[in-house]
Amino acid sequence: MKEFIGIKTIQKTEIDYPSEDNPRIEGLNAKDPKIQGLAKSIQSEGLLYPPILRLKEDSRYDPIDGDRRLIAYFDILDKKEVKASIYKVSNIAEIAYMRLAANWDREDFSAIEKGSYLWDILVLEMTKDKRTPIDEYWNQRGIRNEYLTRLASSLAKPKSTIARYISMWLKIPRKFRGRIAKSREDLISGKISPSKAMRVDLIGRRVKAQEKVWEEFVPEEKTKDVTVKELDLINKAIRVGQVKTFDQVKEFREEKVPEWTETNFLLKKDEEQKAASLASQLNTEIGKVYRGGIHIAEEHFEELEKIVKEI
Repeated sequence: MKEFIGIKTIQKTEIDYPSEDNPRIEGLNAKDPKIQGLAKSIQSEGLLYPPILRLKEDSRYDPIDGDRRLIAYFDILDKKEVKASIYKVSNIAEIAYMRLAANWDREDFSAIEKGSYLWDILVLEMTKDKRTPIDEYWNQRGIRNEYLTRLASSLAKPKSTIARYISMWLKIPRKFRGRIAKSREDLISGKISPSKAMRVDLIGRRVKAQEKVWEEFVPEEKTKDVTVKELDLINKAIRVGQVKTFDQVKEFREEKVPEWTETNFLLKKDEEQKAASLASQLNTEIGKVYRGGIHIAEEHFEELEKIVKEI
Protein backbone atom coordinates (compact mmCIF):
# COMPACT_ATOMS: atom_id res chain seq x y z
CA MET A 1 0.00 0.00 0.00
CA LYS A 2 1.29 3.47 -0.93
CA GLU A 3 0.41 6.57 1.12
CA PHE A 4 1.48 10.09 0.14
CA ILE A 5 2.40 11.96 3.32
CA GLY A 6 3.21 15.31 1.73
CA ILE A 7 6.09 17.59 0.75
CA LYS A 8 8.37 18.15 3.72
CA THR A 9 11.77 19.62 4.49
CA ILE A 10 14.12 16.79 5.46
CA GLN A 11 17.59 17.08 6.95
CA LYS A 12 20.55 15.56 5.10
CA THR A 13 21.43 13.49 8.17
CA GLU A 14 18.01 11.77 8.06
CA ILE A 15 18.40 10.37 4.52
CA ASP A 16 20.24 7.15 3.58
CA TYR A 17 21.48 8.11 0.15
CA PRO A 18 22.27 6.89 -2.41
CA SER A 19 19.80 4.07 -1.87
CA GLU A 20 21.24 0.56 -1.74
CA ASP A 21 18.31 -0.49 -3.93
CA ASN A 22 18.77 2.05 -6.72
CA PRO A 23 18.54 -0.03 -9.94
CA ARG A 24 21.37 2.02 -11.48
CA ILE A 25 24.68 1.18 -9.88
CA GLU A 26 27.26 3.26 -11.76
CA GLY A 27 28.05 6.95 -11.51
CA LEU A 28 26.31 7.55 -8.19
CA ASN A 29 29.02 9.70 -6.65
CA ALA A 30 30.11 13.33 -6.57
CA LYS A 31 33.05 12.67 -8.93
CA ASP A 32 30.77 11.70 -11.80
CA PRO A 33 30.88 14.46 -14.49
CA LYS A 34 27.12 14.22 -15.08
CA ILE A 35 26.37 14.77 -11.40
CA GLN A 36 28.78 17.70 -11.36
CA GLY A 37 26.88 19.13 -14.33
CA LEU A 38 23.62 18.52 -12.49
CA ALA A 39 24.97 20.44 -9.49
CA LYS A 40 25.75 23.45 -11.72
CA SER A 41 22.23 23.30 -13.15
CA ILE A 42 20.68 23.16 -9.66
CA GLN A 43 22.86 26.05 -8.53
CA SER A 44 21.65 28.11 -11.49
CA GLU A 45 18.01 27.05 -11.77
CA GLY A 46 17.22 25.64 -8.35
CA LEU A 47 15.98 22.14 -7.50
CA LEU A 48 13.10 21.95 -10.01
CA TYR A 49 12.02 18.39 -9.17
CA PRO A 50 11.91 17.41 -5.49
CA PRO A 51 13.31 13.96 -4.75
CA ILE A 52 10.88 11.23 -3.71
CA LEU A 53 11.65 9.65 -0.34
CA ARG A 54 10.19 6.67 1.48
CA LEU A 55 9.65 6.93 5.23
CA LYS A 56 11.04 3.73 6.73
CA GLU A 57 9.97 1.98 9.90
CA ASP A 58 13.03 3.33 11.73
CA SER A 59 11.87 6.91 10.87
CA ARG A 60 14.75 7.42 8.42
CA TYR A 61 14.29 8.12 4.72
CA ASP A 62 15.25 6.02 1.71
CA PRO A 63 15.29 7.64 -1.77
CA ILE A 64 12.92 6.16 -4.34
CA ASP A 65 13.81 8.79 -6.94
CA GLY A 66 16.46 11.50 -6.80
CA ASP A 67 19.71 9.91 -5.63
CA ARG A 68 21.71 11.94 -8.16
CA ARG A 69 19.99 15.16 -7.17
CA LEU A 70 20.69 14.45 -3.51
CA ILE A 71 24.38 13.79 -4.21
CA ALA A 72 24.62 17.02 -6.20
CA TYR A 73 22.62 19.00 -3.64
CA PHE A 74 24.27 17.70 -0.48
CA ASP A 75 27.76 16.54 -1.46
CA ILE A 76 28.66 19.16 -4.08
CA LEU A 77 26.56 22.20 -3.19
CA ASP A 78 26.89 21.44 0.54
CA LYS A 79 23.21 21.94 1.39
CA LYS A 80 21.95 20.69 4.74
CA GLU A 81 18.25 20.09 4.05
CA VAL A 82 15.96 19.46 1.09
CA LYS A 83 12.26 19.66 0.25
CA ALA A 84 11.05 16.21 -0.81
CA SER A 85 7.87 14.30 -1.62
CA ILE A 86 7.37 11.76 1.17
CA TYR A 87 5.61 8.42 0.80
CA LYS A 88 4.96 5.56 3.16
CA VAL A 89 5.15 2.28 1.24
CA SER A 90 5.02 -1.09 2.94
CA ASN A 91 4.91 -3.41 -0.09
CA ILE A 92 8.42 -4.31 -1.31
CA ALA A 93 7.24 -4.98 -4.86
CA GLU A 94 5.50 -1.60 -5.02
CA ILE A 95 8.69 0.15 -3.90
CA ALA A 96 10.55 -1.69 -6.67
CA TYR A 97 7.93 -0.61 -9.23
CA MET A 98 8.27 3.02 -8.15
CA ARG A 99 12.07 2.93 -8.39
CA LEU A 100 12.02 1.28 -11.79
CA ALA A 101 9.44 3.70 -13.19
CA ALA A 102 11.46 6.68 -11.93
CA ASN A 103 14.66 5.44 -13.57
CA TRP A 104 13.29 3.82 -16.74
CA ASP A 105 14.11 6.60 -19.20
CA ARG A 106 17.54 7.49 -17.79
CA GLU A 107 20.10 7.15 -20.59
CA ASP A 108 22.62 5.42 -18.31
CA PHE A 109 20.14 2.74 -17.21
CA SER A 110 21.24 -0.22 -19.33
CA ALA A 111 19.06 -2.91 -20.90
CA ILE A 112 20.67 -5.60 -18.73
CA GLU A 113 19.98 -3.59 -15.56
CA LYS A 114 16.35 -3.24 -16.63
CA GLY A 115 16.07 -6.94 -17.38
CA SER A 116 17.68 -7.92 -14.10
CA TYR A 117 15.51 -5.55 -12.06
CA LEU A 118 12.33 -6.65 -13.88
CA TRP A 119 13.19 -10.27 -13.19
CA ASP A 120 13.72 -9.48 -9.49
CA ILE A 121 10.27 -7.87 -9.35
CA LEU A 122 8.74 -10.84 -11.14
CA VAL A 123 10.37 -13.21 -8.62
CA LEU A 124 8.87 -11.11 -5.80
CA GLU A 125 5.43 -11.28 -7.40
CA MET A 126 5.56 -15.04 -8.04
CA THR A 127 6.91 -15.76 -4.57
CA LYS A 128 4.10 -13.70 -3.04
CA ASP A 129 1.62 -15.79 -5.08
CA LYS A 130 3.34 -19.00 -3.88
CA ARG A 131 4.38 -19.90 -7.42
CA THR A 132 7.75 -21.51 -6.85
CA PRO A 133 10.04 -22.78 -8.25
CA ILE A 134 10.00 -19.67 -10.42
CA ASP A 135 11.47 -21.21 -13.58
CA GLU A 136 8.82 -23.92 -13.66
CA TYR A 137 5.97 -21.39 -13.63
CA TRP A 138 7.76 -18.95 -15.95
CA ASN A 139 7.95 -21.66 -18.60
CA GLN A 140 4.16 -22.00 -18.62
CA ARG A 141 2.95 -19.66 -21.34
CA GLY A 142 -0.32 -18.65 -19.70
CA ILE A 143 1.26 -17.85 -16.34
CA ARG A 144 4.17 -16.03 -17.99
CA ASN A 145 1.70 -13.87 -19.93
CA GLU A 146 -0.19 -13.11 -16.70
CA TYR A 147 2.90 -11.69 -15.01
CA LEU A 148 4.13 -9.82 -18.07
CA THR A 149 0.73 -8.15 -18.25
CA ARG A 150 0.94 -7.26 -14.55
CA LEU A 151 4.40 -5.71 -14.91
CA ALA A 152 3.46 -3.85 -18.09
CA SER A 153 0.34 -2.42 -16.46
CA SER A 154 2.17 -1.32 -13.32
CA LEU A 155 4.92 0.41 -15.33
CA ALA A 156 2.70 1.70 -18.15
CA LYS A 157 5.03 0.07 -20.69
CA PRO A 158 4.26 -2.27 -23.63
CA LYS A 159 4.22 -5.93 -22.63
CA SER A 160 6.57 -6.72 -25.55
CA THR A 161 9.13 -4.27 -24.13
CA ILE A 162 8.97 -5.87 -20.68
CA ALA A 163 9.33 -9.34 -22.25
CA ARG A 164 12.32 -8.23 -24.35
CA TYR A 165 14.31 -6.92 -21.39
CA ILE A 166 13.60 -9.97 -19.23
CA SER A 167 14.49 -12.25 -22.14
CA MET A 168 17.78 -10.39 -22.59
CA TRP A 169 18.64 -11.02 -18.94
CA LEU A 170 17.62 -14.69 -19.05
CA LYS A 171 19.65 -15.37 -22.20
CA ILE A 172 22.84 -14.74 -20.24
CA PRO A 173 24.04 -18.18 -19.08
CA ARG A 174 22.81 -18.70 -15.53
CA LYS A 175 26.24 -19.38 -14.04
CA PHE A 176 27.49 -15.98 -15.22
CA ARG A 177 24.58 -13.83 -14.02
CA GLY A 178 26.03 -13.82 -10.52
CA ARG A 179 29.24 -12.29 -11.86
CA ILE A 180 27.40 -9.15 -12.98
CA ALA A 181 27.27 -6.35 -10.42
CA LYS A 182 23.83 -5.49 -9.04
CA SER A 183 25.04 -3.01 -6.45
CA ARG A 184 27.89 -0.57 -5.90
CA GLU A 185 29.36 -3.02 -3.39
CA ASP A 186 29.47 -5.66 -6.14
CA LEU A 187 31.48 -3.30 -8.34
CA ILE A 188 33.94 -2.66 -5.54
CA SER A 189 34.32 -6.41 -4.96
CA GLY A 190 35.30 -6.90 -8.61
CA LYS A 191 32.14 -7.99 -10.38
CA ILE A 192 31.65 -6.77 -13.96
CA SER A 193 29.45 -3.73 -14.56
CA PRO A 194 26.18 -4.14 -16.51
CA SER A 195 27.49 -1.94 -19.34
CA LYS A 196 30.52 -4.21 -19.79
CA ALA A 197 28.32 -7.30 -19.45
CA MET A 198 26.21 -6.14 -22.40
CA ARG A 199 29.34 -5.83 -24.53
CA VAL A 200 30.65 -9.25 -23.46
CA ASP A 201 27.33 -10.90 -24.26
CA LEU A 202 27.16 -9.20 -27.65
CA ILE A 203 30.60 -10.61 -28.54
CA GLY A 204 29.51 -14.08 -27.42
CA ARG A 205 26.33 -14.05 -29.50
CA ARG A 206 28.10 -12.62 -32.56
CA VAL A 207 30.73 -15.36 -32.66
CA LYS A 208 28.23 -18.03 -31.53
CA ALA A 209 30.29 -19.00 -28.49
CA GLN A 210 28.48 -17.30 -25.63
CA GLU A 211 29.74 -19.38 -22.69
CA LYS A 212 33.34 -19.47 -23.95
CA VAL A 213 33.36 -15.69 -24.35
CA TRP A 214 31.93 -15.15 -20.87
CA GLU A 215 34.54 -17.49 -19.39
CA GLU A 216 37.27 -15.64 -21.29
CA PHE A 217 36.28 -12.15 -20.15
CA VAL A 218 34.55 -12.82 -16.83
CA PRO A 219 36.26 -15.87 -15.29
CA GLU A 220 35.34 -17.02 -11.80
CA GLU A 221 38.91 -16.41 -10.70
CA LYS A 222 39.48 -12.92 -12.02
CA THR A 223 42.92 -12.38 -13.52
CA LYS A 224 42.63 -8.91 -15.01
CA ASP A 225 39.95 -6.28 -15.44
CA VAL A 226 38.42 -6.04 -18.89
CA THR A 227 37.96 -2.49 -20.18
CA VAL A 228 35.11 -0.96 -22.16
CA LYS A 229 37.65 0.17 -24.76
CA GLU A 230 38.91 -3.38 -25.22
CA LEU A 231 35.39 -4.76 -25.64
CA ASP A 232 34.45 -2.00 -28.09
CA LEU A 233 37.55 -2.68 -30.19
CA ILE A 234 36.71 -6.38 -30.40
CA ASN A 235 33.07 -5.68 -31.23
CA LYS A 236 34.20 -3.32 -33.96
CA ALA A 237 36.57 -5.95 -35.37
CA ILE A 238 33.65 -8.41 -35.44
CA ARG A 239 31.35 -5.86 -37.06
CA VAL A 240 33.69 -5.22 -39.99
CA GLY A 241 34.43 -8.90 -40.50
CA GLN A 242 37.99 -9.07 -39.18
CA VAL A 243 37.08 -11.37 -36.27
CA LYS A 244 34.57 -14.18 -36.79
CA THR A 245 35.33 -16.97 -34.31
CA PHE A 246 36.07 -17.39 -30.61
CA ASP A 247 39.69 -18.34 -31.34
CA GLN A 248 40.07 -15.12 -33.33
CA VAL A 249 38.58 -13.18 -30.41
CA LYS A 250 41.27 -14.62 -28.12
CA GLU A 251 44.01 -13.93 -30.64
CA PHE A 252 42.83 -10.38 -31.21
CA ARG A 253 42.61 -9.78 -27.47
CA GLU A 254 46.09 -11.11 -26.77
CA GLU A 255 47.97 -9.70 -29.75
CA LYS A 256 46.12 -6.75 -31.22
CA VAL A 257 44.21 -4.93 -28.49
CA PRO A 258 47.34 -3.80 -26.58
CA GLU A 259 48.72 -2.25 -29.77
CA TRP A 260 45.54 -0.62 -31.00
CA THR A 261 43.78 2.56 -30.03
CA GLU A 262 40.26 3.34 -31.17
CA THR A 263 40.20 4.78 -34.68
CA ASN A 264 39.35 8.45 -34.52
CA PHE A 265 38.23 8.56 -38.13
CA LEU A 266 34.57 9.36 -38.65
CA LEU A 267 34.22 6.56 -41.16
CA LYS A 268 30.99 5.94 -43.01
CA LYS A 269 29.64 2.41 -42.98
CA ASP A 270 30.49 1.83 -46.67
CA GLU A 271 34.05 3.05 -46.04
CA GLU A 272 34.51 0.54 -43.23
CA GLN A 273 33.13 -2.18 -45.47
CA LYS A 274 35.56 -1.24 -48.25
CA ALA A 275 38.48 -1.37 -45.82
CA ALA A 276 37.30 -4.77 -44.53
CA SER A 277 36.96 -6.03 -48.12
CA LEU A 278 40.50 -4.89 -48.96
CA ALA A 279 41.82 -6.58 -45.82
CA SER A 280 40.05 -9.79 -46.82
CA GLN A 281 41.52 -9.68 -50.36
CA LEU A 282 44.99 -9.15 -48.90
CA ASN A 283 44.42 -11.81 -46.24
CA THR A 284 45.43 -9.34 -43.55
CA GLU A 285 43.89 -7.30 -40.75
CA ILE A 286 41.93 -4.13 -41.32
CA GLY A 287 44.38 -2.10 -39.23
CA LYS A 288 47.14 -2.77 -41.75
CA VAL A 289 44.87 -1.44 -44.51
CA TYR A 290 44.42 1.80 -42.56
CA ARG A 291 48.14 2.06 -41.82
CA GLY A 292 49.08 1.15 -45.37
CA GLY A 293 46.79 3.88 -46.65
CA ILE A 294 48.65 6.41 -44.49
CA HIS A 295 52.03 5.32 -45.91
CA ILE A 296 50.73 5.57 -49.48
CA ALA A 297 49.23 8.99 -48.75
CA GLU A 298 52.61 10.24 -47.53
CA GLU A 299 54.13 9.34 -50.90
CA HIS A 300 51.31 11.01 -52.81
CA PHE A 301 50.66 14.12 -50.75
CA GLU A 302 49.34 16.29 -53.59
CA GLU A 303 46.73 13.66 -54.52
CA LEU A 304 45.77 13.33 -50.84
CA GLU A 305 45.37 17.10 -50.51
CA LYS A 306 43.07 17.14 -53.53
CA ILE A 307 40.94 14.21 -52.26
CA VAL A 308 40.65 15.71 -48.76
CA LYS A 309 39.25 18.92 -50.23
CA GLU A 310 36.67 16.94 -52.21
CA ILE A 311 35.44 14.75 -49.34
